[in-house]
Amino acid sequence: MGLGISILSLAAPNITDSSLQARVADVPRNTLLLLEDIDAAFISRETGITGTAHGGLSQVTLTGLLNALDGVVASEARLTFLTTNYPDRLDPALIRPGRVDVKQYIGWCSQSQINRLFIKFFPEASAVEADTFASKVLEAEGKISAAQVQAHLLLHRDDSQSAIEEASNVKDL
Repeated sequence: MGLGISILSLAAPNITDSSLQARVADVPRNTLLLLEDIDAAFISRETGITGTAHGGLSQVTLTGLLNALDGVVASEARLTFLTTNYPDRLDPALIRPGRVDVKQYIGWCSQSQINRLFIKFFPEASAVEADTFASKVLEAEGKISAAQVQAHLLLHRDDSQSAIEEASNVKDL
C-alpha cells in the first residue's frame, strides 16, 4: 500500500492517556497505526482494573484510548489496526462500527499460504519445492501460524534446501 507503519505499545510503563493522545496525534498522515494485543490493555471496564500482557499496570484508560482513536486528535488518512487473541474480551465501545469497521480472523496456515510464504522467501524455488515444504510442515505440525513459518524461513533465508529439510522443526522455534 506504500504506507508507513507506526507501532504503539499500550504496555509501555510511561504511557498515560495524555501521552497516548500526543503520540497518536504525531502519527503522520498516510501511516498505518498498529496497536498489538489490545485485549491485554484493559481487563474490565466495570471494575476499572487495567493490566498489560506483561503483568504490569497500564496507565491508559479505556476512555483515553477511545479518545485517542477517534477523538479530537484523530486524523484523516490513517488506518488503525488492533490485534487480539481474544476478540470476545474486547469492550463493545472499542469495537463498535465506526471504530472497528473490519474484523478479520487470521487462523492457522493452509497449504496454499505456506507455499506462498516459501515462494516469497525463495522466489527462485519451484512449485514442487514449495509444495514439499508446505506438506512437511503440515504433516509434522498440523496447525501452524504464519509467524511460526516465517520465523523458520528467516532462519534458513540463505538456503531453501535446509528450510525444506528442517521443515518438520517449524514448531520448535
